[in-house]
Amino acid sequence: DLQNVTFVEHDLVLKAMSEFASLATKRAPVGDANQELESEEGLPEKVLQSMLRARISRRRSQRVALDKAHFRRLGGRLEHVGVGLRLDRHLGEKFKFHNRDIWQQRIDIGEVLVEQNSPKNHISDAAPDNLVAVKPTYVLKQGDQVWLFHPPEYEPDMMTNVDVVYDDGDAAVFCKPGNLVVHAAGLYGKNTFIEIAKKMGYPDAAPVHRIDRETSGILVCARSTPLRRDLSLSFRDSSVKKMYLAVCKGTRMLPDEFRVALPIGPAINSRIRLKLWHNPQEGLDALTHCLRLSQWQDYTLFACMPQTGRTNQIRVHLAAIGHWIVGDKMYHQDEDAFLQFYEEGYIQSVAEKVLLPRHWLHNTGIQFFSRPDNDLGRKPVIAPLTDDLLQHEPTLELLDRAGIPRDPKLQHDRLAQLFQRVLDIDFGKTPAIEPQVEADV
Repeated sequence: DLQNVTFVEHDLVLKAMSEFASLATKRAPVGDANQELESEEGLPEKVLQSMLRARISRRRSQRVALDKAHFRRLGGRLEHVGVGLRLDRHLGEKFKFHNRDIWQQRIDIGEVLVEQNSPKNHISDAAPDNLVAVKPTYVLKQGDQVWLFHPPEYEPDMMTNVDVVYDDGDAAVFCKPGNLVVHAAGLYGKNTFIEIAKKMGYPDAAPVHRIDRETSGILVCARSTPLRRDLSLSFRDSSVKKMYLAVCKGTRMLPDEFRVALPIGPAINSRIRLKLWHNPQEGLDALTHCLRLSQWQDYTLFACMPQTGRTNQIRVHLAAIGHWIVGDKMYHQDEDAFLQFYEEGYIQSVAEKVLLPRHWLHNTGIQFFSRPDNDLGRKPVIAPLTDDLLQHEPTLELLDRAGIPRDPKLQHDRLAQLFQRVLDIDFGKTPAIEPQVEADV
């Protein structure tokens, strides 16, 4: 609803929405230094930030009452982390989709409110009546809950459908596109897997495992609380096997079959605060089984079956042995790729380093051996490759060499064969690959 904005703000919002509509159908070119890059990676942020500037301008010129129905929780109830910090500092450090200056502006115009002494267990997503307007200098206390104004009309629809690759009425398996968050987070309130699933007729779909925003492929959901509990336990007792495909860049020679058993922990001396790396001193045990499927120039296609479930496990392990995943800003050899992407988005200099707008990692197959009584356990559920991954020329060369059809509709049988092939390998007899270099990152 744009009826109450000024003509200038109206034009700015419409311009942003028009840009979004025109850019949404464009794909990011690779290696074209003379053409400005626009990609799906940066579309939501680009549009939402433009709309945010218009909204901040209007709020400063005239105090408009904000609809309480459009506030949502930002993070959880504060227990330890954040307690004692200024509100603007806490938001700037924890929620990095805005810098600290923008957070100060949003607090000043009343788009960030605090619920003091919030209950430990909330029963509703509706904002309570006791939200308090505070200043950026407000010192957070234990029990505080931060609420953020997030009107749905300022978040354009990105997609309305996610492919379903399995549904038995109790469990559903989806093929999640890359760059789709699962739950509401950051700038995303309705452009999430959960909200899209609701619109598709799956209001009770509850994910039973994690998957990174940029990673595409299988996402398993339970449609009842008992099944969600059972499937989650299957992940903990290692009776679930998952196979990922990854396209990497690197020149180190590796055997066809190998394992990576490098502990994963905080990256020492890295300029990226959230980065993980192989860390023998502080890391947790991690094991990944790998099969080299094909090679073309200095690109390699791997099938990876993680035996543990550490955060970023496949990305860390492959990068540590000298084969970083194409499109991976975090684990590129040059940390400036991530830092520049974080500050400026997917600009030309970032594209020239990482080569794709998102990392080339696809959750391809899954099998629940704890459930031999149904198709989740009798055979692997397969998710064909998503279209964006097939726009990469080296990928097509690698698929041809691995005997994987380029057409996603024809990939199922070959991917199922590869899943079984990886399962059949005795990885205990394969070499354990050491890090390429003992980097201090």
